[in-house]
Amino acid sequence: KIRPWRRCIEFTLNSQEYKYAWVRDLRLLGIYIGVWIKLDLVPHLKNVQSSIIPVGVLGKVGNKGGVAVRFEMFNSDFCFVTCHLAAGQSQTEKRNLDFKTIASNLVFDQDDSLQLTIFDHKNVFWFGDLNYRIDLSRNEILYFLDKGQYE
Repeated sequence: KIRPWRRCIEFTLNSQEYKYAWVRDLRLLGIYIGVWIKLDLVPHLKNVQSSIIPVGVLGKVGNKGGVAVRFEMFNSDFCFVTCHLAAGQSQTEKRNLDFKTIASNLVFDQDDSLQLTIFDHKNVFWFGDLNYRIDLSRNEILYFLDKGQYE
């Protein structure tokens, strides 16, 4: 069964000049990742895998966590990761811990003895709802930006 999101994305992508092929999509509750490539690249696509890791309540609930898709193409490897981290100004430590947990514990099984982690890949694209906040007012932010003070 094709999911509604996938159908909508494919319709939009393939209404353009280039045509795209679905590689893989994966969901962990509200965290979704979908990967498509240009149709003419499909013959070069190898070893597609996906993985999930929940880091929500008690490290088990999937309201927070990460999902990833990896593959190889043209003698290189690619890993796409999206995540949803803890919200709130007071949760920076928890966000940092969740990032580290996802980065080190989300794995792709290669065989009985080998597992790849996210950072075993040459090309990593990490995105998502990271929930980091700048604890300044809009005017303060604009002031520092104007002065070139980014620290």
